[in-house]
Amino acid sequence: MSEIVDEAEIAKRLGRRPDTVHRSWQSRAMPPELKLVDGHPVWEWETVEAWAVETHRLPGRKCPKCRALVPGRNPRAVYCSPACCHEEALRRRLWTKYRLELPNLAAMRKAQKGRCAACGTKSKNLAVDHDHTTGHVRGLLCGDCNLAVSFVHDSPRRAFAIGAYLRRSVIPGLSLLPFGDETS
Repeated sequence: MSEIVDEAEIAKRLGRRPDTVHRSWQSRAMPPELKLVDGHPVWEWETVEAWAVETHRLPGRKCPKCRALVPGRNPRAVYCSPACCHEEALRRRLWTKYRLELPNLAAMRKAQKGRCAACGTKSKNLAVDHDHTTGHVRGLLCGDCNLAVSFVHDSPRRAFAIGAYLRRSVIPGLSLLPFGDETS
């Protein structure tokens, strides 16, 4: 048997005010109540959920990610929460732009131990680095390294030339690498 719910619980689950649900019941817009408990109607949740989805009187759209009901009155709302929305948007962007899936991204992050593939800096926000010509994903970079790669237009020759320039103009005793392991 399905879960038994009252007007207050229905209102909470569907993102409505209790008086709105009560008026829907009074006007016979809702399915017939299962029974009266202490003078108040109760329903089987399955029946109410199906009715809400079918009639569009109350929001009954399901989140495409987790299948929970989308709360609130916004007819354009698609997801049940910002977390589902963010994850779904990330999933779509990764697939559309890089043909990369979330589990592969997580595996790359784990393999790199949450560090930038270029400089080794630990970062929560690593960007997907890819070759703009072939679309091949090379690794995950911190924001600074990702910008640096874009500024040299994916050219190793230009990057080495900039490195050589920096080495020529270095102040004695100044380390250029983040971990101080430069060998000149």
